[in-house]
Amino acid sequence: MKTPFYNWKIYLDTCCLNRSSNDQTQTRIRRETEAIQTLLKYCFTERWLWITSDVLIFEVNNTPNQIQRDNMRVQLDRAYQNVSVGAIENTRG
Repeated sequence: MKTPFYNWKIYLDTCCLNRSSNDQTQTRIRRETEAIQTLLKYCFTERWLWITSDVLIFEVNNTPNQIQRDNMRVQLDRAYQNVSVGAIENTRG
């Protein structure tokens, strides 16, 4: 049975969101950047649902480079849903 390509929930970590800030002269980096941009395009057209988390927001807010941090924050504003960290997750520490 094939899985339909709609309503998928996608989670991208900080490395994914920051990939476009890396050296795009490297073929692997450029391809990864293009793949991430394609994933986000599907999320932004509401075919897929982009899920973020409190942990991701924390990591983005602690990114040392102001420009990268601001770019990632703009992207995070477009997410479909944020998953909060609860008591159970906090005990996993």
